[in-house]
Amino acid sequence: MTVSVSRFALAACAFGFLALPALAQEAPQPAPPAAGEDQLPPVDVVQPKQKAAKKAPAPAKKKAVAKKKSSPPPQAEPTPIAADEPIDAPASETATAPTRPGTGGITSGTVNMSPVSGSDLPIEKVPTSVGRASSDDFTRMKETNIQNTLQATVPGVFMNDSQGNVSQGGVQFRGFESSPILGAAQGLAVYQNGTRINEVFGDVVNWDFIPSNAIDSITLLGANPVYGLNAVGGAIGITMRDGFNFQGAEFDVRAGSYGRVQGSAAAGAQSGNWGIFGAIEGYKDDGYRDFSDSEVRRMYADLGYRTSQSEFHLSVTGAKNDVGVTAAAPDVILEQDWSNTFTSPQINENEMIMTQLSGVVKATERLRLAGQAYYRRYKQKKIDGNILDVTDDPSPDCDPTINICVEEGDEIEPLGYSVILAQSRYDAAREDRMLAALLSRRPDAIIMVGSPATEDGRRLLRQARIPVVETWDLPTDPIDAVAGFDNYEAGAAVASHFIAQGRRHIAFIGGDDPRATRRWFGFRDRAMACGLQPPRRLVLERNASGSVAAHANLPGIDAVFAANDAHAIGFMAGLRKVGLLRDGPASEQPVAVVGLGDLEMGR
Repeated sequence: MTVSVSRFALAACAFGFLALPALAQEAPQPAPPAAGEDQLPPVDVVQPKQKAAKKAPAPAKKKAVAKKKSSPPPQAEPTPIAADEPIDAPASETATAPTRPGTGGITSGTVNMSPVSGSDLPIEKVPTSVGRASSDDFTRMKETNIQNTLQATVPGVFMNDSQGNVSQGGVQFRGFESSPILGAAQGLAVYQNGTRINEVFGDVVNWDFIPSNAIDSITLLGANPVYGLNAVGGAIGITMRDGFNFQGAEFDVRAGSYGRVQGSAAAGAQSGNWGIFGAIEGYKDDGYRDFSDSEVRRMYADLGYRTSQSEFHLSVTGAKNDVGVTAAAPDVILEQDWSNTFTSPQINENEMIMTQLSGVVKATERLRLAGQAYYRRYKQKKIDGNILDVTDDPSPDCDPTINICVEEGDEIEPLGYSVILAQSRYDAAREDRMLAALLSRRPDAIIMVGSPATEDGRRLLRQARIPVVETWDLPTDPIDAVAGFDNYEAGAAVASHFIAQGRRHIAFIGGDDPRATRRWFGFRDRAMACGLQPPRRLVLERNASGSVAAHANLPGIDAVFAANDAHAIGFMAGLRKVGLLRDGPASEQPVAVVGLGDLEMGR
């Protein structure tokens, strides 16, 4: 902008100098009518303007000469003024130019030649292609996805949506990408207010972390090694709003198809040397494909201080997003059913918090000192249906090292069905992975032992839209159908049974999973309600081997409630080794044992 103003000022200056000869030629033209010598003195009186007007008032011809004297001086005097204006004009225009380095339009403003402030050059001096998207572009397009706005405003930029969810889209420029997908051809360095936001692992970029209503401008620069590693395709600089470039407030609320609901708010203010800005944005939708729902929540805040010689900013960016994606499905699968998916479910749970502190100090007219410090924390949890370990095992018992077994059932095989077994081993994270793996095979129904251990598991089963049966429990909010019992009451019933047999020194052994814990609570509460001392609880590993030696840790015990039959069988094996398991009815045993599960071996 400064350059274009300078060109305008030079043009005005040239016009002023070219006008002077024209005025000098017009001045002698009225001279021929006054041929007398007595007319020479008035011509000489150029400097004393008022005296010349008084000396020739009477003759009419001299009045015509007075026009000659009056017209040249006013036009002769503005010439130095016209010469001075081009000198002052650039200074005034420079004052209204963009105050923040690296901002402007396609043909105006400056471009940061490095991530750090103070490296800006006029755009006409940048020896590479430059593309820009401003806050006006985001307002005009009303887009929450930055990738779409870049695609619409910057030539050569394309958006990739290989995940089937626009929130997980990437940016492609000249064959290089800036994508949240691991393994993509990452080749664009992305900076937010001078801080590189390519993640350490895989150089991926999570575009869903950045609120679109907090962006002041985005500049895409061609390949520049100054921007660091993996900038072979180019660099993208994102400049955020602050209290100095945005004052006021804006709000936006919308709703649409596929369960889409979104809202945003932004506000900024300046008071003296201080400026403050804040923005929040969020949206939620069900996705236009199965398993592609999204819930995005993000914010940005900035506190700035500016003087004529320095500028400092403290900013915070935060996001917590849950995004489901589904990749492309082969034609063979879609021919069976258009609702089929190939690699679903894939759920990304992303969390990020970043704090930035930056400053610029103008040391001299030619020297600026700039620095930046930041803290960034990124956490991602991923449930991926691609991780599937399946074996076709005809034996009734599967190897415990195998995640999933495929078996044939005597009852359902004639109906054209087979059974897929998965074992979570009471591990919540493992259970989520197993559910994702099972659902990726598009089962007709799922039977669970217990209820899902996490909300993610419950959401996966609800979204599957297939029959789900929860067993061995009575959940307060069942997913579909339930065939189970109250584990708390089961523990209380065992305690009542021991007390009825005259047992007074009782204990509980088992794991710490939710169902075993509820059995323990019922067992403990009933025993204490009947006047017994609080029972002892021994937490064991999730197999029978630990319970074999459990008696050594429970001296003086005359009754044990095992959380399941496997622990009960192991504990009885340990009693047999020390001679405390005898032939005869259970009521005559030194130590009574009750298990739960109805295993054939435990009968």
